[in-house]
Amino acid sequence: MAMKEFEFEMFGLKYKTKQFAAIEGLSVLDRLSNIHPVILLRHTKIFLEGEWVDLNYSTINSNVKDFSNAMSPQLALKALCAHVNDLNFGFLDTWKMIQVPARFLSGAKTVSAEGIEPVVATLVQEGVASIRELEEYYSLEDAYRMFDIIMSKTVNNLLGQEEAEREAKRNR
Repeated sequence: MAMKEFEFEMFGLKYKTKQFAAIEGLSVLDRLSNIHPVILLRHTKIFLEGEWVDLNYSTINSNVKDFSNAMSPQLALKALCAHVNDLNFGFLDTWKMIQVPARFLSGAKTVSAEGIEPVVATLVQEGVASIRELEEYYSLEDAYRMFDIIMSKTVNNLLGQEEAEREAKRNR
């Protein structure tokens, strides 16, 4: 597990991108519907004249296009953003959150750290990852997988405890 890097060709041009780190990915995901392409493409490079060049306002405006001129640069940029979006967040299309049985949920008031996403807080509290690792090493997909492991372990422990209590009552 670690942020993955992808190389791909699109409309006759070569690109490479690296997944967002988990914390940055959560921030981007929260505003994905109206995010500027420069932000979404901040970890994406284009191969120009034998070297990889970061995509920024200038390189996007002058180089992101359909090399064959079959479509407008705006459509090429939209397709590039969609592809990078899919490489970062596409796993969410098939991700199924671990369901905690309602009988294990209570109306008790809980305390959470302000400004910290619950997934991040859980991973740090459980000692699975540090904030630094979630900022620099793990992707959002990694964070969700680790969160699922913690949640399934918790639910399985609760189910096991529930069964042990039932068995103890039967043996009285």
